Amino acid sequence: MGHDHGAPPAAAGTLSGTYRPRLLWTIAISVSITVLQVVGSLLSGSLALLADAAHSLTDAVGVSRQGPQPEPAGRRRC
Repeated sequence: MGHDHGAPPAAAGTLSGTYRPRLLWTIAISVSITVLQVVGSLLSGSLALLADAAHSLTDAVGVSRQGPQPEPAGRRRC
């Protein structure tokens, strides 16, 4: 008789497939913040806010480049 640790089942054998909706929400929020920062920097003339927008954009790009990650070889399924 097996037991469950409460983890959702992996989609297509990947860890990232399980968390795809969270990943998409993270990307959407990051891009939205970036757009708001660019608009705010243009309206206020703030170079610091524009630099922060560029930093937020690199964060969003970094998160979006996360592809399917295979499960670790030693991971046991109960």
